[in-house]
Formats: sequence, structure tokens, C-alpha cells
Amino acid sequence: MTSLSAMETHHHENQIHPGRIPHWRLVCNPGLCTQVVQSHHFEGHGTEDSPYVVGWLDSDPRNPYNWSLPRRALITCCISASSFAASLSSSAYTGAAKEVEQLFNVDTEVVTLGLSLFVLGFVVGPVLFAPLSELYGRQPVFISTYGTLAIFNAGAAGSKNIQTLLVLRFFAGVAGSSPLTNAGAQIADMYGPRLVGLAMSTFIIAPFIGPALGPIIGGYIGQNVGWRWVEGFLALFTGAMWLLGTLFIPETYAPVLLRKRAQTLTKASQPRRIYVRTFAAQKGLRFGSSELMTMLRCS
Repeated sequence: MTSLSAMETHHHENQIHPGRIPHWRLVCNPGLCTQVVQSHHFEGHGTEDSPYVVGWLDSDPRNPYNWSLPRRALITCCISASSFAASLSSSAYTGAAKEVEQLFNVDTEVVTLGLSLFVLGFVVGPVLFAPLSELYGRQPVFISTYGTLAIFNAGAAGSKNIQTLLVLRFFAGVAGSSPLTNAGAQIADMYGPRLVGLAMSTFIIAPFIGPALGPIIGGYIGQNVGWRWVEGFLALFTGAMWLLGTLFIPETYAPVLLRKRAQTLTKASQPRRIYVRTFAAQKGLRFGSSELMTMLRCS
């Protein structure tokens, strides 16, 4: 009976369809566990000395590699659009540089600092956001930093002096570096060797188009409605991309997803059982206890 039950469970697991979980649930609940996951017997005994080892199941609907191609393409487009908006913010400022120079009565070199400091922020940001995305996941880093980018752009639009404008531009650059830093990692989280090159080439266009179109868009807006609306447009645009990303880009980093799955299973287990996940499982592989690379206990 036990053998037959195990065979039926294994057959049921293989029938999981990758697109079965609604997209909004992927976005809202990174630690989502389907009934199949909850009933699956992971390797181990659930004790402190021999915890259950959590990994991906066959055709696991929460594994980003198993998402449908349209779903991954949608997420890739959202990631690319957010990167485009961030890179556009760097150069659109220059379209209204003359007006800023006249308004604040400063030299051209000082006005140019608004561009230089923004790009300097692109250098500082990755030092913070790349490791944070490895610890806490891509999604929370994107939501917090991209929203901050929109806020700093809005603040720059209301600047009363050149000092405030330059400081806000720098911090906007720091926050805006997040999508440029983590977008490539998000794409690698979703695509295997066959498609990752195509997806990456689609994304990489965005950071190059943004700086090219920025002066044109900024110059047009600046000449017609003033330099403050250049920053105002950037605030609205990045705000819209933040909302788009928040609604449509789920967590993609496998170690974080498995850690949250282990936490969910540990909390839901009655009587209490301990679940852990492995860094080795991030590639969708299943390892025996003798092959575990690292364990992270979930309390």
C-alpha cells in the first residue's frame, strides 16, 4: 500500500502544469505552497538533527524555469521597461540644462554635475543592491528602490536651489541603479541555456536606448513647459514603471523562493516539523543528504 501510494503521489506531481498558479499569486506570495507540495514527502525526518530537505518538485509551478514562455516574456518586458525608465532619467535632465543654468545663475560645469552625480549613483548603488537581492530576493529590492527613484525624481522637480537638485539627482541615481544591476540576474533566474541569450539581448537594448532618447525627450519637454516638467515627467514615468513592476514582476531568485517555501511548510506542519532548503536546489536539481552544499535552517 505504501509503495502504491508513493507511485500515485509521484504520478500526481508529474501532472502539475507550470501555468496552474495564477500570476497574481506568484507576485503576492513568494512562499506559496500548493497542496501537492504540502503533501510531498521530502527527504529527511523533520527533526532538528534530520530536517526535511526542500527542493523543487518535478514540473514545479513555482520554479521560474517552469513558467510558461508568455509569462516569462511578460516579466522580461516589464524588467526591460523599468531599466529603460531608469536610464532615461539619467540623460533627460540635459535637455533642460540651459534653463537650469539661467534660473539658478550657475556655471555650465555645475549644471553638468546633475548628470555626473546621477551616473555616479549608478556606481554606488550596485554595491548595495546586488548583495541585498541575494539575501532578500529581487522583488523587495526592486519595490523599495524603484519607488525611491520615483520619489527623488519628484523631489528634484520641486528643487528651490541647485544644491538640492544635485543631491536629489545623486540619490535618484543610486536608487535607479537597482533595475540595471538586478535585471540580468532576474532573466538568468527564469531562462535556461537555450533562451537566456535571446532574453538577455532583448533586455540589454533598454539601457542603451534610454540615454539616447533622454536628451531629445528632455529637450522637447523643457522647451515647451519648462525644466521642472522634465523631472516631473521622469517622476510620473518611473512611478508608472514602479507600479507595473510591483503588480507583474514576481520573485525569481530560487534560493529565496525555497527558503520561503521551507518557512511556510515549517509553520504549517502539525505536529511541528523542521524544513530546510539547499543552495544546491536553486538550479532545480535534487540532491541526496550526502550531497548537500549548504543548509539554512528555518524557524
